[in-house]
Amino acid sequence: CKPRSEAAANVGHNLCGNTQVDVNCGKDQFSCPSKQSCLSFTQVCNRHNDCNNLDESGCDCGSGTEGTPAISEVTNTSVTWVLDSAIFSNFSYALVIEGLDAANLTWLRHPAPVKGEKSVTVGNLKPAQQYNFVFNYQSSRCLTEPVSVHLEDGLPSAPQALKISTNQEYASDDSPVYTVQVTWKAPVAPRGTVLFYVIYYQQIYNNGTAATNVFEEKEAAEDVVGASSQQFSDTLVEHIETGRTYHFWIAAVTDAGVGQPSEKQTINISPGPEKSLQPKVKVMSESILSVMWHAQPEVKGYRVTVATEEPSEPDVIAVPERLIHLPGSVDNVKIQDLCPGSTVHITLAARYGDGEVYETHPKDTLRNVMSGVLPTVNITNLEMNGATSVLLSYKATQGGNPDQQYIIYYTDNLAVTAKNVTVSDTTHALSDLKACEHYFVWVRPSYLSCPATRLKLFTTQEDLNAPPKDVKAQLLRHKDHYSVNLTWAASCGQTSLNTRYSIKMKRGNEGGDFTVQSTGVVFEAMPRLTYSFRIRVDVPGARLSDPVSVTIPSLSGPINLIMLRETGHKVVVRWDWPLKSNWPEFKVSLMCRLSKSKVHPSWISDSDTL
Repeated sequence: CKPRSEAAANVGHNLCGNTQVDVNCGKDQFSCPSKQSCLSFTQVCNRHNDCNNLDESGCDCGSGTEGTPAISEVTNTSVTWVLDSAIFSNFSYALVIEGLDAANLTWLRHPAPVKGEKSVTVGNLKPAQQYNFVFNYQSSRCLTEPVSVHLEDGLPSAPQALKISTNQEYASDDSPVYTVQVTWKAPVAPRGTVLFYVIYYQQIYNNGTAATNVFEEKEAAEDVVGASSQQFSDTLVEHIETGRTYHFWIAAVTDAGVGQPSEKQTINISPGPEKSLQPKVKVMSESILSVMWHAQPEVKGYRVTVATEEPSEPDVIAVPERLIHLPGSVDNVKIQDLCPGSTVHITLAARYGDGEVYETHPKDTLRNVMSGVLPTVNITNLEMNGATSVLLSYKATQGGNPDQQYIIYYTDNLAVTAKNVTVSDTTHALSDLKACEHYFVWVRPSYLSCPATRLKLFTTQEDLNAPPKDVKAQLLRHKDHYSVNLTWAASCGQTSLNTRYSIKMKRGNEGGDFTVQSTGVVFEAMPRLTYSFRIRVDVPGARLSDPVSVTIPSLSGPINLIMLRETGHKVVVRWDWPLKSNWPEFKVSLMCRLSKSKVHPSWISDSDTL
């Protein structure tokens, strides 16, 4: 028998055994004859002689149970049971400790499922451990033996989709330096927070045997982009020697330890190009030059990188690099819209295989100073000429020509692509801006590679007639139809809850207006039609928002087509299958166009990911 202070596993009514309860025992606990200790209901019915086989001899636990509970799911920290609240009253569980019998374990009581619920999850358990569960029924029977459950390992599963490729760069002495780019997806079951990843690599000899040494590199989890299953993590492994073959694999690490390793991938580090492509530059005008090189028959494709050298100044949007991809059959390219007087760096790279790796010889980078005078533009004045309109003045301080054009960029969020307008005058009004917003504006000459002005900041004012902000039309999918969720945000002067909005809707060739007193509306949509919406405050003189549109797909065609950029120059295409179809198997034709070229259709079966 156990003292009352340790008899904590009170799991139900004392429906079998001696019903006399000593005044010193807890409710529904079994009293030993000495009246000096108490047993829980579980301990009485476990068929151990906890009371020297005296009072327990009258305990009739029956010859079996009324249906052993079923396990729905076992993880590394929880067990989910399928329990019928009409059968089970409650249950207890205990961590199994080697050398201790069931009566001496620390039992914890867990309430039964709420009426109507069919499952109960016991959480906060220890990974890779064994637990005993004992159940109490609403009837007079109790479980004769504990149910033993062994939890899963607490270590993370293996990282997914491991890919490796070779990168070649050059040191200051023009000697080649090889690195391996390792790309992977996060584990499907991390079982905790991933602290870092361990990248293993091992040399493989020509006879297929592996070298004794296994090298490791650690990559902190916060330094990679593996937060979601649709994103890839990547890193570079250095100190790789050419002419050798390596095995690569990877594992995730949590507080519990090193997880399961991924499948091994093999790579052979092949030497890159031994000689230069000998590129040359021919200047054709102040803004146009031609690059020529010696074509090599083993090259599958070329990549030309055009970068503009510019001074490092604060609050200036840098000129983006230009990438030009060419087939292996060409030996020249004409580059236009360069900035007169600018310094241009041109790098020629070659692709020798069918992959996405381009290799560059150190002599294949050229530097050229364009003729002419570098155009320089300054913003001279910003003047608000309305609540949501600003008059911008600017001028060229050097360079340019009498018919010089300018590109004005403006945005309320530098993280997204800015709007732009090309003008010939040195003053221009930006109108129909959002009310009460901070805007950035900058100007550059119409040549795309010319330096821009410094960023200027201005703030628009309150405007009761301003159009609503952030108008969005979201397509919603239902069992047998589609609907459109149209949402928007009130402009800063339209904060009243009684503000009414007028929605101008166009459906196919039809149109109509309706008003609502909210900042959102959901309505059923007809398939195979395009809906267009413009919204304004329902007062005279209020301005309409920019139009947003959504095309309702057919009920029998794939929907929600999205494209996700992966590493290199790869795109993942994802879609949802049709709502209703009797087809036993789907087949989808994918067509991709790039400029005037065309990728032939491909048929995909039994997959929703390409």
